[in-house]
Amino acid sequence: METSAARRRPVGMILVEAGAITVEDLVTALAEQRKTRRRLGEILIDSGAITWLQLAEAITEQARDLDPGAAPPPQPAPAQPAPPKTPPPAPKPPVSVSAVSAGRPDIEVMLMERQRAFLELVAVTETLRSTVTRLQDELAQRDAEITRLRALPLTG
Repeated sequence: METSAARRRPVGMILVEAGAITVEDLVTALAEQRKTRRRLGEILIDSGAITWLQLAEAITEQARDLDPGAAPPPQPAPAQPAPPKTPPPAPKPPVSVSAVSAGRPDIEVMLMERQRAFLELVAVTETLRSTVTRLQDELAQRDAEITRLRALPLTG
């Protein structure tokens, strides 16, 4: 039976296999790690070779190697359409229910109000979803910018 130590792949190898870094990048970072005793991920991020997100993905993959039953395999993210700038207006509930003709106007009015509130909730949810997507995109851009700035040599 194979032990978990035998299945453990180092983070550096996972990054090479994913194409995030080259073997030369890994060798250089490992040499610096031996000299400075810093973590490999920190060295690669500071050099601009990878982002925090790439490191987190590699560590997640390493954890799955150690205990494949602990987490389900990642599901591919569905292609998401561009978020609308403003959500479409919520449609009015159908007027097929008549508050006067059924004999129980209080229940019918409450039903219509509940339908209106539900449609409003759907519209707000879509607005929040598009805002979250936009913020995730901004976060990824800022992470890339921070990585780029860290890779610049210090002048002074």
